[in-house]
Amino acid sequence: MLENCTCVFGHFFCFPMKRCRFYRIAFVSWTVFIMILLLLPSSLFSDRKIEAITIPYSDKIVHFFLFSVFAFLLNICLKRETNLDRGRIVLVCILSSFVYGLAGEVLQYLTYDLFKRTFNLYDLLADVLGALFILGFLESRKKKMNSEKKKTDSEKKFLN
Repeated sequence: MLENCTCVFGHFFCFPMKRCRFYRIAFVSWTVFIMILLLLPSSLFSDRKIEAITIPYSDKIVHFFLFSVFAFLLNICLKRETNLDRGRIVLVCILSSFVYGLAGEVLQYLTYDLFKRTFNLYDLLADVLGALFILGFLESRKKKMNSEKKKTDSEKKFLN
């Protein structure tokens, strides 16, 4: 049974894979892009010319955005490529965002001498909050669409 499975976080999340290359490539590309950004030297982000235009907590906003897209793409991949229910998909997305964000922060800590980037717990929090935000948004959108569909279905029945 497990021969044709891809395992995520042990055997609890084993699922058969279907073919869907576009979303898989988009997700993997975004994942690599995130790690490249997380490991770029901090000097690249502190340009003296734009010092007058500083946005408070811009680093956290960037982390929030990066991991919102990460969770969004992972959510699409899991929905299209697996038979997991919505609850497990959300759990995998949140855990993956946490683990990948933690891995990025640990790599920043371990490569401080090279890149002058440090471990920051608030960056990790922004990563997880970004994932929670997009997943919550998608879930509320799905519920709204389902309730509108039920409403139009009941109106059709009433009119017939």
